[in-house]
Amino acid sequence: MGFIKNLLQLFKNSGNTVNTSNNDPSTDPNTFENITDNTPKMPTVPPEDLFIDKNPPNMSNVQLPDINQEKFIIKDDKDLDTMFQYLMQNIENDGYNDALKVPDMNYMNQNIDRRIFDVLIVLERSILYHKNLLKEIDVHIDRNRNAGFHDIVNQLEKNKEMTLYCLKKIENLMNDFSQRKGYCERIVYSYSIGFKRGIAALTKDEFNLY
Repeated sequence: MGFIKNLLQLFKNSGNTVNTSNNDPSTDPNTFENITDNTPKMPTVPPEDLFIDKNPPNMSNVQLPDINQEKFIIKDDKDLDTMFQYLMQNIENDGYNDALKVPDMNYMNQNIDRRIFDVLIVLERSILYHKNLLKEIDVHIDRNRNAGFHDIVNQLEKNKEMTLYCLKKIENLMNDFSQRKGYCERIVYSYSIGFKRGIAALTKDEFNLY
């Protein structure tokens, strides 16, 4: 009886034993925690400042083009803007330095006339360019209209409108400089003020009037 009792007790204990190896989630290959994460990771985006300079450009060393170089012609809005920048620049220092060389009012008037004539030459050359361009555009408009290319005709009509707009601006400038008004007055005033300052500086230096 003792042997049978011990045998029954052994079977009873074996039935209550917990199989830790099968219930341990760390060893189960199907457990969620052990599934390898193969999701691709997004690359690190570099900061915007690394490639984009948000500081304003330094315009202190920018030189305006000389309208007399390479036979400057106003062909479009960009060239028209260049002309306005040329007319708006301060030439008082030019007048001052010229007076230090030749302190004579006749010399001042001659230099002012020369600058005005230079502008008039550019304007006249630009007006001739646009008038010839308008004739050429009209020829191509008629040619393409007769051929049935209406899309090209529409584009040429827009080019013609821009050319007429630019021509009108140039003709207005031409009229102002011919009558010595508008932007022309700025050139006369700026240069003459500088020239007169130069003459005064020479006199003060000659007689120590400081």
